[in-house]
Amino acid sequence: MSLGVLLVEDSPSSQLAFTELLQVLGFRLLGILAKESDATEWLHAHRAQADVVVLDLLLLEGSGFNLIARAREQQPRAKVLVFSDFATPAIAEKCRSFGADAVFRKSEGREFTAYLEGLAGGANREPGA
Repeated sequence: MSLGVLLVEDSPSSQLAFTELLQVLGFRLLGILAKESDATEWLHAHRAQADVVVLDLLLLEGSGFNLIARAREQQPRAKVLVFSDFATPAIAEKCRSFGADAVFRKSEGREFTAYLEGLAGGANREPGA
């Protein structure tokens, strides 16, 4: 069974690229949301259904920062990944303190893809998940 991914990203070009990447890696795309409020509703309505939640920090409305803890709470077994142009070392540390499993700058596409490949292959997952 393929892993389900929720993407919270407001850039149409990033949404398209991510959708194509997921297809190639064999993930299921559960949804694409561009606003904090929509993502909050989805996380609550689909409790524990995502295996991976990918968040951008700056959204069409609201902030990905606020969603990290919500994702951790509503999707307790999911990997919460931040993928943002603004993921400086200080911001990455803040994201981890909120509960993010990993933080990537969008310029680190290879590292991000390698992490996803590891998830698809069973690496970086909790035992029994």
